[in-house]
Amino acid sequence: MRALLAASLNLFAVATLAAQQTAGARPGAPTSFADYDVIPLAAGPNSIDLNGDGKPDVVFQAFFDNGTVHSYQVITFYLTDPRGSGQWHLVPLYDSTLYRESYQTAGGADCVLADLLVIRLKANPRAPVELVLASREPRTSFADSTPVTFVVYRFMTDSAPPETGWPPYTFRAVRTIQSRRPYCDVFDAFEHELGLGHYAGRP
Repeated sequence: MRALLAASLNLFAVATLAAQQTAGARPGAPTSFADYDVIPLAAGPNSIDLNGDGKPDVVFQAFFDNGTVHSYQVITFYLTDPRGSGQWHLVPLYDSTLYRESYQTAGGADCVLADLLVIRLKANPRAPVELVLASREPRTSFADSTPVTFVVYRFMTDSAPPETGWPPYTFRAVRTIQSRRPYCDVFDAFEHELGLGHYAGRP
């Protein structure tokens, strides 16, 4: 169990550092997201139009059960090829440090330490979705309350990728927000700092 806790602590430290060093992300004061709706995620495939082209895409949420209170969800994003080729594109999350082909939540018996919300502008149901990732460090205990870092990702299309190996569709980090208060559970931070509430199937 000590080895598992140590590995988890290292994972959170890396994730938090990556969030803080996001390429192009602009630090900002806590802001209300009152103009956005949260799109609920259920277990398994979720039919969600990611880029606003009217075609159903897929957000898949799967549970990794490791037999401890530190089991987690793995979330991946799949886009129907807008050009009609029949291909499906894996849409990674990108910041200055890495591409992530999937997103992994984190937590314990007491609190959720890392998770995301999928949001869309209320006024424009054809707008591409955005992601808000929230994470905090556990410090000496998973039940600690510590500041939460939010990173906002926007859906991007690169018709002319800037370099070889660059995928045509990404969620790219564009903004970071630091919470005003420490929290144990990031979903409390989502609600009190950003005005993005819980929904069924989430803590």
